[in-house]
Amino acid sequence: MTSTLGATTIQMPDIRSLVLVLLVLGPHVERWVGQATGAQTLVGWVWWTAQWPVLVLALLFAFAVVLYLGPDVEQPSWALITPGAVTALVVWLAASGGLAVYAGYFGSYEKTWGTLSAVIVTLVWLWLTSAALLFGAEVNAEARRLIESRGHEARPAARDLARTTGASSSRSRLR
Repeated sequence: MTSTLGATTIQMPDIRSLVLVLLVLGPHVERWVGQATGAQTLVGWVWWTAQWPVLVLALLFAFAVVLYLGPDVEQPSWALITPGAVTALVVWLAASGGLAVYAGYFGSYEKTWGTLSAVIVTLVWLWLTSAALLFGAEVNAEARRLIESRGHEARPAARDLARTTGASSSRSRLR
């Protein structure tokens, strides 16, 4: 567990810097590369097309790591794509998009809260993020419970089959 935690501690700043470069500095880097190569339209199209799959994979990785290390449960192994990580990613993207639309078109935070409006919108966004991650953790827990319950149902049938055929596998010898 400590080696996984150490690797995560090293890789999380890489993900944050990737998101910073792609989202925050992306338009500036795209413009600079486009002017340097003389193909601003092509670079702009390639940049816009390539940044979203990279960001989705980085978010999927970050969510998978949080959902692997977050619960106080012994996990069998780490996987990039889990039902909970994918669900959390889809819910988070929908919630973030919905909040952006609401804040852009319907929210009058600036009139009501003034300077604190950015803090309030950020706190609402963080709450939505934590709700998406919690929902993803629930999906992972239910998927694991379902797999374990099906595994317990399948094991007696395999033992009965091994007894009737006279065959013994290494798994049945251990029991």
